[in-house]
Amino acid sequence: MYVSQSSSPSPEPPTRGWTTAQEHQVLRLRDHDKKPWAEVSSSMKRSVSACQGHYYIMTRAREGALVEWTELLDHRLIDGRRRGLDMKIISEEISIPTHAVQDRWATLLRRHQVPKDVIAMWRRKEEVVWTTVEDEKILGLYLQGHSDEEISKLLKFKNKSKDDMRARRVELVMGSSPLYLKMLGMVGSKETPKTGLEKAMGKKKYSWM
Repeated sequence: MYVSQSSSPSPEPPTRGWTTAQEHQVLRLRDHDKKPWAEVSSSMKRSVSACQGHYYIMTRAREGALVEWTELLDHRLIDGRRRGLDMKIISEEISIPTHAVQDRWATLLRRHQVPKDVIAMWRRKEEVVWTTVEDEKILGLYLQGHSDEEISKLLKFKNKSKDDMRARRVELVMGSSPLYLKMLGMVGSKETPKTGLEKAMGKKKYSWM
């Protein structure tokens, strides 16, 4: 009896590199000729995903190269991280694309130019777990007008320092978390959003003066 033997799968073709001429051609087809990806793929004789992926890498590198990082910009980036801000918020503060800020942060880390206290803060931030109840208490006191110093004294969370609570408050507020927006009255309500002062006083703005 003849038993057919399944043929072994053919090896995948090796990944082809990109020449400078090919990179220029992709950029010309997309940026100048405004060709759809299907036509770019056909012209380059590569898959759509391969063309899109390499185009993204090139444009990201090109935009990042246009940023002239100065000592002042580095200081503002590090200061933003020290204040507990994420890359998106920092990029808005210094008007630089988020991916360029991320790349610069990685460069500063690689060069050991980030202060140890900032590195330690973010390492700890990744380790600390927050519950919804804790977030509500922090935001509740913040909306009542309490400072970070006062919040840390009023809320004595186990294994969470004053710096931990401040960083969490910044993350919730600056990141416009759904919980923060809800407590402000901006989610699921047709009323005009209230300010922290209005919520603290329980009255319309300036009506108590």
